[in-house]
Amino acid sequence: MTTILGISMISAEGYKSRHSQPECGYAVEPSRWTEYSIHTMDPDNLELTFEFFEEDLGEHVVQGDMHPGYVGTACLLSSLFLESGKDIGVVTLPIMGRNSRQTIGKVKVDFLVIRPIRGLQCDMRSSFAKYWKKRSTLDVGHRGAGSTHSDKHHRIRENTIASFRSAAKNGAAYVEFDVHLSKDSVPIVYHDLTCCIATKKKKNDKTLELIEVPVKDLTFDQLQLLKIFQAMPENVGFNIELKWISQMKNGSWEGNLSSYFNMNTFLDIILSCVLQKGADRRIVFSSFDPDICTMVRNKQNKYPILFLTQGICERYPELMDVRCQNTQIAISFAQSENILDLILISNPLWNRIHRNLFRSSFF
Repeated sequence: MTTILGISMISAEGYKSRHSQPECGYAVEPSRWTEYSIHTMDPDNLELTFEFFEEDLGEHVVQGDMHPGYVGTACLLSSLFLESGKDIGVVTLPIMGRNSRQTIGKVKVDFLVIRPIRGLQCDMRSSFAKYWKKRSTLDVGHRGAGSTHSDKHHRIRENTIASFRSAAKNGAAYVEFDVHLSKDSVPIVYHDLTCCIATKKKKNDKTLELIEVPVKDLTFDQLQLLKIFQAMPENVGFNIELKWISQMKNGSWEGNLSSYFNMNTFLDIILSCVLQKGADRRIVFSSFDPDICTMVRNKQNKYPILFLTQGICERYPELMDVRCQNTQIAISFAQSENILDLILISNPLWNRIHRNLFRSSFF
C-alpha cells in the first residue's frame, strides 16, 4: 500500500480536505485546526517535514529563490512515538533557521496514531457507519431510565440492567450508557471518571469517610459490558458513550486525571467486545473526545460514531481542544472525518430559537 497524505483545515466557517497543498502551504491560524492524515503500512518509519514561510515577504525575497519567504524547517519522526510508547500526545519541535543551525522558534504538534484492532478482522458484510435509515423520532433512555443524580425520585439506579429494562419496557428504542475500562481491562458501565468509597475511621466509629478513587484503578466485575448484551432484548438498541478524560482551557483535567489508558488499547478491548457480541442489535457509539471519534471511525466500519459537543455553554467549562469549543467547528470536524452526526446540548440551541422567536414577534 502506498503512503497517502491527506490535509484537512477545520474552522467555524467550514472545512477543506485536500491530498496536496500549494508550494508555500497554508497560513497558520490560531482558530483553525490543521490536520495531516497519513495512511501507511510502515507507521514507525515516517518523516514529516514542516517548512515555514513568511506571509509578508517584504524585502526578504531572495533573487532566484525557488521558494520566496522560506525561513526554516521543523521535522517530526514517527519513531519518536515508538520510543515514547505513546499513541497520542503533544510534541514541541524546534524550527531550524534557513541559513544557520540556530533555533528560530518552535511549534507544537498534536499527534494521534490509529492502529488496527488487534486480533479482529473487519469485513464489509454489514456496515452502518455512514448509513442512517429514515424513520420517525426515536426515544433514547439516558443512562437507562434517566439520571438518578438529577432526579431524587428515581427508584432505579442509573446505568444498571434494571434501569435499561425499565426504559425498554416504557418504550425506549435505544438505551444510552457510559463505558470505561477497569484496572484489569474489563469494559464496565459507569458514568463518572471517579467514584467514592466509604470507609470507617475506627472500629466502633459509625462515621464514614468518603475517598474518591479513579474508576480505572478499580475492578468492577459486576458491571461487565458483556452482561448487558445477554440481559437486554435484541430489539433494544444501544448508544454506547465512550468515556475519556477532557482537558479544560485553563489547563486542568477532568476528574483530576492527567493520564489515562493507551487509546488504541482502550478502544480495541471495547470495540472487540461490541463487534463480537453485537449480532443484529442496533448500536451507535458516541464520545465527547474528537480523537476517540476519529479512531472509532477508522478502526471499524460496522457501527457509526456520533460526536458529542457542549458548544458554548455557561453550564460547562470551556475545553482546550479547538474542535470542541463551539458548535460550528464541531460540525466542520464531523464532516471532515466522515462522522455520521453530532449530539448537541439543547440549551444553547433552544436559547437561540427562543431569541429568534421573540425578535420575530416585533415584525
